[in-house]
Amino acid sequence: MHLSFFDSLFDDHIRTLPGMEPNGKYWRLWENYMRDSFSLSPALCARYNEVRNWFVAEIDQYAKPGCIAPAAKTSNPAVNRTLRDKAAQPRLP
Repeated sequence: MHLSFFDSLFDDHIRTLPGMEPNGKYWRLWENYMRDSFSLSPALCARYNEVRNWFVAEIDQYAKPGCIAPAAKTSNPAVNRTLRDKAAQPRLP
């Protein structure tokens, strides 16, 4: 559900609303929320890595910092390897 909502934030209509333009007041708040959501939710990261080709590529810039960094902190090498492998999968055009 979060992923679909994040995807909708990049809709052309949404981006024309007051404060949602690049560097707009409300857009910056949503950017923070997306970054925090990915960095605080391993489940969100795992699901995004499984189905990221379903969503706009712009979400990567918010997902990658939060999803890759926590993987390095885990003590489970198998989890680290799985997350790294999924993050390295190429996106479909």
